[in-house]
Formats: sequence, C-alpha cells, structure tokens
Amino acid sequence: MERKCNNLPFLLLMQTSKVIHNQIKEEMAKNKLGITEFSV
Repeated sequence: MERKCNNLPFLLLMQTSKVIHNQIKEEMAKNKLGITEFSV
C-alpha cells in the first residue's frame, strides 16, 4: 500500500535535501575527499 504525502512543504524539503546530498557526494568523489577531509 503506497501513501501519498499531503504535506507539500515537507515533501519539497526532503526533495531539496536529497538533491543537495547527491551534489555533495559528487563533489567529494570528484575531489577525492573522504568525509573527514570534507568536514574540515
């Protein structure tokens, strides 16, 4: 059973968060950074 999210602001926040997370992962891989180096 699939439920549809009726809370548009929450849905937009989660979608935006996912895009940002993916972009950070790409930049880390491109610059050969681990999580520690990125965090610094």
